[in-house]
Parts: sequence; C-alpha cells; structure tokens
Amino acid sequence: MNGQKFERIVKLTAKVSVPGRFMLFGKARLLPDRIIVKGIGYTDTIMLNDIEAVGWVGDELTLSLVSGDDLTLIMRGAGTWKYEIQNRCGFNDPVLNPD
Repeated sequence: MNGQKFERIVKLTAKVSVPGRFMLFGKARLLPDRIIVKGIGYTDTIMLNDIEAVGWVGDELTLSLVSGDDLTLIMRGAGTWKYEIQNRCGFNDPVLNPD
C-alpha cells in the first residue's frame, strides 16, 4: 500500500456541529494525520500534531490546540473520538495512567 492511499484511510466518522458556527450536514472524519470537519457553510482541517490536549464531556469533544485556541465539536461518540485521538497523538490519560 503506498503512502498516498494510506492517508485517505478514514479511522472514524461522525455527524458533527460546531457551537457558534452555521453548518448544515456537518461531518467529521478522523484520518491518520488530521481531522476534517466539513459541512455546507463550514470547513476546517485540524492536523493531529497541532493538538495539545483532548477533553470530552457527554457529546462535546474539545480540542486544545498549540495555538492556544480551543475547538469544541458536538458529536455522538465523542468519547471514542477522544481516546482514538489521544492514542494517535501519543497522549496519556491521567485517569487511566496516573504516573
């Protein structure tokens, strides 16, 4: 499998909305190196190496970026996304790994 095909592999997908943004038919896709959030009226790409921390409460996934910005995504399965992003970024969860 060449590198170009590998980058197109989608790890997770979910219907999504972004608070304070007008977006119809929003969808988030987790790729090996980025998250693409797209809908009518909104598009954003977040590189995984730009993520500093990941938080999750209910259906809200919060991405803290190295730029100091936070991006909140409202989606079903936000917890699954949190743990998959942490795994891909090499983050430890203090609740699971207290050391």
